[in-house]
Amino acid sequence: MLFVVGRVSVIGVPDSAGSYAAGQEQAPAVVRAAGLIEALAAAGLDVHDGGDLPKQIWKPDRSHPYAQNAGQVVTGLPAGPLAVHVDVDVLDFTDAPLAEDTGGRDTGPSLDQLGRALIPAARDPRLRALSVGEFNPTRAAADPGVIQRFVGLLGATLAATQ
Repeated sequence: MLFVVGRVSVIGVPDSAGSYAAGQEQAPAVVRAAGLIEALAAAGLDVHDGGDLPKQIWKPDRSHPYAQNAGQVVTGLPAGPLAVHVDVDVLDFTDAPLAEDTGGRDTGPSLDQLGRALIPAARDPRLRALSVGEFNPTRAAADPGVIQRFVGLLGATLAATQ
């Protein structure tokens, strides 16, 4: 059984509360400015831009050093299933400097490899949502084209749901 998805909703979660430092809360605005909504529309999708949830900026949580601000993070998530989550800090940082955690240099998949992995997931009729985490646009300062590459990957992935 194949379900054709012609409409997507984009909800920004400007949140760095559970991260290692501030910066990721900028990601929804940067991805929109890089043309995500337009890329999805150009892929033939009816796009609803749901705006952003309230901004949450990281602050030290010394009482929970291994799960910083977990309660704040959980209460900030939108309702509904999240079937596919892309945590960009697993990517090869040399290929795609997008992540808060820069320890993945020369390890992990490239953006192209990620795209090839996401397309089958996008074609799965059970897919309901795609979330992206650990994206810190300040890491791409030396390679600003990587943000457009990432937006292109997201557009191609969501277009495969049709």
